[in-house]
Amino acid sequence: MEQRLGAALCLLFEGSEGFLQTLLTELFVDGGIDRHLVALDCGSGIGRITKNLLIRYFNEVDLLEPVSHFLDAACESLLQENNMASNMHKATNFYCVPLQILNMLLVWRGKV
Repeated sequence: MEQRLGAALCLLFEGSEGFLQTLLTELFVDGGIDRHLVALDCGSGIGRITKNLLIRYFNEVDLLEPVSHFLDAACESLLQENNMASNMHKATNFYCVPLQILNMLLVWRGKV
C-alpha cells in the first residue's frame, strides 16, 4: 500500500511541478527567477505539497489548515526544514482556520 501511495504522490508532484513551471513562465517573462514569490497552501494537511514542491518555487509559503494536529505536524516538519535550508525558501506562517473563512474574506474583498 505504501509503495502505491508513494508512486501516486510522485505522479502528483510531477504533474503539479509541470503546471507550476508553465504558470510561472506565462505570468513572468523570466519565469519568476529573481523575484520574491509568496504562496498560500490552502488545506495544507501535514505540509507534503509545501515541503516537496512549493518551497522550491516560492520564497515564502504560508500554510492554512483547519485541522490543528495536521498543522502541528506540518509546522514541526517544516520548521526543521527551515533550519537546514537556505533562508531564501521557507515556510513562514501557519494558520489554523477553516477554509470557509478564507473564502468569506476573498468574497468580502471582491477577489472571487
